[in-house]
Amino acid sequence: VRDLVNIGVRLLKNGSDFLTHVPLLEYMGRTGIPVIVSTGMADASDVDAAVAAVRRGSSPVVLLHCTSAYPTRPEDANLRRMVTLGERYGVPVGFSDHTEGWYAALQAVTLGACLIEKHFTLDRNLPGPDHWFSSTRGEFAELVAQVRAGESRLGQAAIEPAAVERAARNEYRLAATAAVDLEAGAPITEDVIRFRRPGTGFLPRDLALFLGRRLLRAVPRGGAISARDVEPGPDGT
Repeated sequence: VRDLVNIGVRLLKNGSDFLTHVPLLEYMGRTGIPVIVSTGMADASDVDAAVAAVRRGSSPVVLLHCTSAYPTRPEDANLRRMVTLGERYGVPVGFSDHTEGWYAALQAVTLGACLIEKHFTLDRNLPGPDHWFSSTRGEFAELVAQVRAGESRLGQAAIEPAAVERAARNEYRLAATAAVDLEAGAPITEDVIRFRRPGTGFLPRDLALFLGRRLLRAVPRGGAISARDVEPGPDGT
């Protein structure tokens, strides 16, 4: 850790196999550099102790959900655990991905992962325990492309039309039109109203507000009836 700090690394990583090394975690926490803690093979008490150790210093903590199986089967990925880690400890979370392909990593991003860790190799035929299931350069490029597309699809959380919907909203929605030719002064009743596209008149949900009111102008059959075409209600609206 001292050597890494001396060469100016911006993040420190504690692997799942060192999760219970509390003295090491305390030392990492005292560096002030953000500490990424992988949680493979851990239960809640293990993570409690690890997070507490880092927090005895000033370093921010990022928790990585991890299943320590190589490769990890989809049914063992348990991505919901990542969400639980974030909620329990109030820290950013990520996913240390040992599954094959990019699907699990992309799903983790949609669940809130701020960081993805994945094994990389230049050649799956190289000796060693990890190369055979690790991702190649081309697969990493695809992973990045898919994650960026997934982030874009998440969009905003506000309950409001997307910008692309606003322009077409009136075209697709229904609104009041005259079922027959209507003279100025004619009362609005259900039998003289039809709801059709485009939605330039008053909306179906507002029908009760306008029933019984009289038209301020003549409206031909098929013409839109908007609020400004109708006499004000008792409250002046």
